[in-house]
Amino acid sequence: MSIIYSESSGENAISENVPRTPGLQSNEDGTSTTSTSSTVRCLDKSTSTENSASEEFVSNLRVPQHTVDQETESACGPNLLPRDSLNLLENCLPQPDIDSNYDVLNVENVDSHMNFSSDSSEDSSEDEISLDEDLGKWVNQFNIPHNAVRDLLAKLRPYHSTLPKDPRTLLKTKTDYNIVNLAGGSYYHFGTENSILVELQSNPELDIAAVQNVTLQLNIDGLPLFKSSNAQFWPILARTVQPYNSKPFIIGIFLGEHKPTNVQEFLQAYVAEINVICESGIKVPETNHIIGIEISCVICDTPARAFVKQVKGHSGYYGCDKCVQRGFYINHRITFPDTRANLRTDVQFDEMIHEEHHIGRSPFMDTPIGMVSQFPLDYMHLVCLGVMKRLLWLWTKGPVSVRQGRQFISCISRRLADITPYVPREFLRKGRSLNDLDRWKATEYRNFLVYTGPVILKGILPTDMYNHFKIFNIAIYCLANALFYRHYLNFAHELLVAFVDQFGHLYGEDQYVYNVHGLVHLADDVARFGELDNYSSFPFESYLGQLKKLVRKPNAPLQQVIRRLSEKKAKFVQSMYIPLSGSVKKKHNNGPRVNEYQLYGQYQEITLTNMFISIKRGDNCILSGEKVGLVRNILSPSEDSLERIFVVQWFRGGQSCFYCDPLHSSDLRIFKVFHLNDHVSTIQMRDISSKCVLLPYRDQYVAIPLMHSFF
Repeated sequence: MSIIYSESSGENAISENVPRTPGLQSNEDGTSTTSTSSTVRCLDKSTSTENSASEEFVSNLRVPQHTVDQETESACGPNLLPRDSLNLLENCLPQPDIDSNYDVLNVENVDSHMNFSSDSSEDSSEDEISLDEDLGKWVNQFNIPHNAVRDLLAKLRPYHSTLPKDPRTLLKTKTDYNIVNLAGGSYYHFGTENSILVELQSNPELDIAAVQNVTLQLNIDGLPLFKSSNAQFWPILARTVQPYNSKPFIIGIFLGEHKPTNVQEFLQAYVAEINVICESGIKVPETNHIIGIEISCVICDTPARAFVKQVKGHSGYYGCDKCVQRGFYINHRITFPDTRANLRTDVQFDEMIHEEHHIGRSPFMDTPIGMVSQFPLDYMHLVCLGVMKRLLWLWTKGPVSVRQGRQFISCISRRLADITPYVPREFLRKGRSLNDLDRWKATEYRNFLVYTGPVILKGILPTDMYNHFKIFNIAIYCLANALFYRHYLNFAHELLVAFVDQFGHLYGEDQYVYNVHGLVHLADDVARFGELDNYSSFPFESYLGQLKKLVRKPNAPLQQVIRRLSEKKAKFVQSMYIPLSGSVKKKHNNGPRVNEYQLYGQYQEITLTNMFISIKRGDNCILSGEKVGLVRNILSPSEDSLERIFVVQWFRGGQSCFYCDPLHSSDLRIFKVFHLNDHVSTIQMRDISSKCVLLPYRDQYVAIPLMHSFF
């Protein structure tokens, strides 16, 4: 298949920093020519191997049988990342600025509204209505203060006399609301049934008359508002997981100087509504259609979960939510070293058999919700902000016996900086130095644990600690991956039990704290609710951040939130629709493309429902079956077409495993790659298995599929 380049195709050729593959040479003008006399260069086989004295607890683990059978090298040397490898596989297309994700008010539309010589009053009225809606969307999207909107309306009214004077009229701000005093603070209840209906009706792709059942996840958590005061919100949130995964929405919100003093008062209205809608369903207005309601689970962090369940917290001797073991007090902390203690049950909890675990009666005990089975351990707080954060702290600031020193911090920080250009757009935070570890967010800990950590730490962290961390990484990758969690569920559980058993031996007996112990119960929750991201706090925490931004001044924060949310629930709310074929952007003419598609338009990026693919480094690595390649161009007859063609340059044969113990990395579609082919080929969108993170490792690369991007 021949390749057609435009005049600037030299800019689209493989970077001069890529190790030259057989048959591909560069001319002085930057174009590529093919040489037939070159010999094939094989993958460089490293002679160094992993420490042969692997931990016995790893080697004895039972790995599920898989069909992949590949030899692998397992190089683990102290070499630092070569500086000159950073530009390897650089895409030489000009680097365009990333477009804003915001849909700003179209100036041309505004100009069209300012046409004073309307042909008819009807057209003028339609224009005014359209301008009202555009302004409402703009104000909501950018959270514009009312004083600024009021000033803008005053300037526009001489030309558009029907525009309101007051922004509250424009935005349909709610001014009548019933705030009650309870549990030591103020509370406003939006209503469970009303909030569910608003969410369902706001989805333009949903036929609400066809919906038979809705499954909800619930969330309760605290939200500090200001650094200078103790004022805090305690919102009650929910999101639908069936018939579709929605963003969180609010059901009630509490404001006080501390958490609610009485959990019964706080949750009284909420629990009453749950019982009614779970039994009778909700009725769609103006119809006789009834939608059944189910509660999947209640997601909270550890302190909030202990509060709403009215049980001992993580620092109590009987603080474990899932098992009945009594903790041990070691070095000023409660530890839970037993990984095989008897488990709690819903019946035992409802009958309060283990009195030492309870501090009161929870309002949720009067609902159909299982008090043990439907309160899962949240992996955002348990794994990311809990265990992963603890490991990094032990390596950087822990006891002298396990602390790695300044050279370790400097080396890891430098590697984190080096891989920044390779981080895909899906990573909202690209990774910061270990010197900023106290400021890392949960997503940074997750990315380090699942993707970057195994590559960065190899050859730097002592072998016993690295192998210990590796089984933690593999277990979480399996449990968080929709493609693998069912097959590897029991294996991941064994890995986590082994990880917890060895934690105290490596880092001290006082390290069997609540979060570390909680890992042994993680697989049970995955078996019930699906992969880890199916029931994590990440979407709820993101919503809490948005909620906090609605408070613009210290005075009357609860009233401010009620008003801002009423504005967002008006007809100005925009839905972001992405077609199944994806949305292509940034047309160009730089190639490469093949003969049969030479009349197709060329695009630099495409946004799909579950991933973003670009021809730029960081977002251009894909997996098709077990082949890894780089997207060099995106072709389509038009932006509205259903046909998408990807021009891909594949890594040639010789892909190997990044590790082979306790299982081959290729079983998880993780490969070590090096040489690129000297030609491109085309595939369709259905041929893409997932998007990959492509990270430099010594003189090679490691391709790790994004967990959420599997088709």
